Amino acid sequence: MVPPVLIIFAALLLLVPLTVSGATTAIAPAVVAPSANQGKAGTYLVEMTRHAGINYYVRVPPTYSAAEPAGIHLHFHGQSSQGTAPYFDHWTKHFLSPYNLIGINMQYMDGDNGKDTQGKLTAAREAIAQVMADYKVIPGRGVICSFSGGGLVHALFTAQHAQERGADWPFCQVALYSSNYRLDATTGVPMGWYIGVGGKEWSLANLGQDAKGRTTELLLATAKGGNPDLYFNVIKEKDHIILDVDVQEAATIFPRVDLAYAPFLYAPDFPDKELRHVVDAANALQIGIAKNALAKVLAKAGIPEALKKKAQDIEARIDARIARLIALTTELAANDPVLASFYGQLYLAQCKGIPAEKELRTILAAAAKQKGFSAALTAHAQFAKAFSELFPGDYRVAQAKEKDLEALATYFPPGSQIGRMIANFLSLR
Repeated sequence: MVPPVLIIFAALLLLVPLTVSGATTAIAPAVVAPSANQGKAGTYLVEMTRHAGINYYVRVPPTYSAAEPAGIHLHFHGQSSQGTAPYFDHWTKHFLSPYNLIGINMQYMDGDNGKDTQGKLTAAREAIAQVMADYKVIPGRGVICSFSGGGLVHALFTAQHAQERGADWPFCQVALYSSNYRLDATTGVPMGWYIGVGGKEWSLANLGQDAKGRTTELLLATAKGGNPDLYFNVIKEKDHIILDVDVQEAATIFPRVDLAYAPFLYAPDFPDKELRHVVDAANALQIGIAKNALAKVLAKAGIPEALKKKAQDIEARIDARIARLIALTTELAANDPVLASFYGQLYLAQCKGIPAEKELRTILAAAAKQKGFSAALTAHAQFAKAFSELFPGDYRVAQAKEKDLEALATYFPPGSQIGRMIANFLSLR
């Protein structure tokens, strides 16, 4: 466990405004071969010979194996908090083990994210490339997060590489833990977002206003089809530290964005020309197309046994994916009109042309007929427009807005994401 005093003291040193621009020319990471750490289990340190004073720690969860390729969880520490890099406690508990993600914690020994930020980003990209060379990693399935001044490197990464999900941007979720992330949150491909800040740190280095600004950008984007899967978490008694409840809340988002945006087959495991179009379709989330194409492959007379086994492996993974899509849609339809409406359409499109399409349509149609479903969508749009005026000063909702917020809260199920978020806002009084 990281000593709380260490985190608080270290990150308090970030007291100057930081901004980011994507204008700097991005430097491609070197092509890497597998290292001596290939397949290594547990947690270990890598000292980067190409970048003096930059290291990274890797944590491989017990869920990983050659048969179960992983995703990536990347973290940027705060100012002068390089001493926290060896610790994966919260990540392992809530992200790495539950979702089979390999953790990478960058460690900048000068403790200054504002110094040679481009070089620090280049090192992080090389760390990702090395982990991808040493393990079976599915690019596009992952989480990128930052604390305090780590948001500077994080934001530069987004500005330069988030235009397309893949090896250069292997993520589907963002988590900002009291982060000085000063870039429009709508930059790049759609993501799920967790934005956390404490009441006791609200005015520190403009953290509260940064968090509010990123949340405002994401909420306003929902009017144009942006992803509403956003949790802005104000923790009243939290100082400048990452709490377990921060990470726990952030992790609730991952299953939804994983299904919405992330590929799920490790393509090098299936190099056969007969399967290439199936794998490509599956990883493009055209699951209906992939399943129907796979059925044709398996139906061919005289199919070689080795090819058949690979095809059956893909079939099992596709069927498991479909089952997850149906289960999650059912859950959202019962508890969260806003997320059900958004993700339901994405999941439905993935399953076009297979029986799951009809099943999903039935679930979503029944949900849309439920009392209050449409009203919740309208109320969410109103909330998105009003949000920027809720916190004019500190972490507490403006008194003049409390009654309006209480009225909006009545439209959302208590267990829905936005219902819980508004309830938390109102509890801060």
